[in-house]
Amino acid sequence: MKQLFNRISHSALKLAIGFGLVTLTTAPAFGGLDPHRSDSGIYGPKYEVILDDMERLQNENPDIVRLIDYGKSIKGRPLRMMVIMGGTQRLEKRPALLVTGATHGNEYLGIADHLPEKLVQLARRRNSIVNQYLRIGGTLVFVPILNPDGYAARQRGNAKGKDLNRDWDIKTANFKGFKEVESRSLALYLLTLEQQLQIKFDIIVDYHCCLGAIIHPWSYQKKFISDKDRQTHQRVAGMANESGLNVKIGSAGELIWYLPMGTTNDHHYIERNAISLTYEGRGRIEKDNLPKHVNWFQLMIRSSLVNALRSRPMFGFQWQQQDSFIQMLGEPR
Repeated sequence: MKQLFNRISHSALKLAIGFGLVTLTTAPAFGGLDPHRSDSGIYGPKYEVILDDMERLQNENPDIVRLIDYGKSIKGRPLRMMVIMGGTQRLEKRPALLVTGATHGNEYLGIADHLPEKLVQLARRRNSIVNQYLRIGGTLVFVPILNPDGYAARQRGNAKGKDLNRDWDIKTANFKGFKEVESRSLALYLLTLEQQLQIKFDIIVDYHCCLGAIIHPWSYQKKFISDKDRQTHQRVAGMANESGLNVKIGSAGELIWYLPMGTTNDHHYIERNAISLTYEGRGRIEKDNLPKHVNWFQLMIRSSLVNALRSRPMFGFQWQQQDSFIQMLGEPR
């Protein structure tokens, strides 16, 4: 491998990797697993059972839970999202969090599909931060299984073997994605959702495996995002460690040995100016960390709420009332 690096320039090697011409099998910077061969070792229920569980949660909570089928996979499986929101829009733009899971079908963690029920339970507690978030119009959007065909087949790619985390437009690199129906359908419906519900995605988390890390932009280049944005991303990612998840935090160039093009991470940062994070869970054991993920999301929801209140006027509130509400919640973490 050392001789290979001596013969091929670094840029040429990255180009070869990007087109699938070269696959390196040396260990990544940490974690002991090749991301291209990652398998979480965590096996979830059949996709149909996950869909049934989503329907059950909606039926039990029709006032705040709504299911949306935004398309079909290559093999005809429904592409489904869950929207959790209160009825009253108090802010000019609803603050929102987006969670996606199993973009790579074999990287199921047992987190993205279980978080909604835990957060709905918290929403029923009047003084919880989740309840307060929904009351002012906050919105939680979950796509537990972005790649249902890959999930059903226990494979990284979709039914055509295409990597859905290399299929998102990256305008700053003139990269055109959305060749696959699963990523294209979600991207189009997110735009519809933003317009219809008047929401602004503040924080986005895409769950993967298996590096024990949180990766923030950039993924496709070694160049850092602005100092201000980098600090904001690392602050929100750091809340995971406050919750006991103990992950490394950084950009792709800092944490892994390749620079992936076409990721959700970079796309959402560019298109939505969102805090966009890829959570790389630990194989075999991440499902046991669900309570810590619930704590992490409460911290992120609190941060989203406070920052939204500071930057967006509330309907039907005097500024003095809005300031009092912010003081009650405290400073963003």
